[in-house]
Amino acid sequence: MKQKSYDFLTWAAISNYGDRKEPGRFSVVVDLPAGTVYAVPREVEHKDFLCTLLGRTEEEIKQNPSMVKRIVPVHIDLNGQDEVYRIITGLSGFEQIYRVKHSIEDLQAAHQRALKFVEQGEAPCVQTLEAKIDGRYARLTA
Repeated sequence: MKQKSYDFLTWAAISNYGDRKEPGRFSVVVDLPAGTVYAVPREVEHKDFLCTLLGRTEEEIKQNPSMVKRIVPVHIDLNGQDEVYRIITGLSGFEQIYRVKHSIEDLQAAHQRALKFVEQGEAPCVQTLEAKIDGRYARLTA
């Protein structure tokens, strides 16, 4: 199955992939070398999504985790008014399972790509967008 990539956040994507693990959550992975953003289906774990995306088995990725080192997970959270209020970059289960530690440069680059993905999208943002990058909070203005 071919994975769906998006240039910007659309209502159709939110309808098809949103509410992943919690209400209002839209999860993506940013493939930094390609600059591509892929929506993660609501019923699929990140580790399994990467296997499908790369056409590799979990064991192959475990043996060569560098193949996913520059693929960064991002969660985009919408509030009850359908506004983006938070972007969480670099936190999912696959980092621990595949023993991947993203560089701070890659986390920042993925976060900037996600921010652009949201800003160019159809869903409005709250005035002060909350950002979490690798466990550290920062404030960004949208």
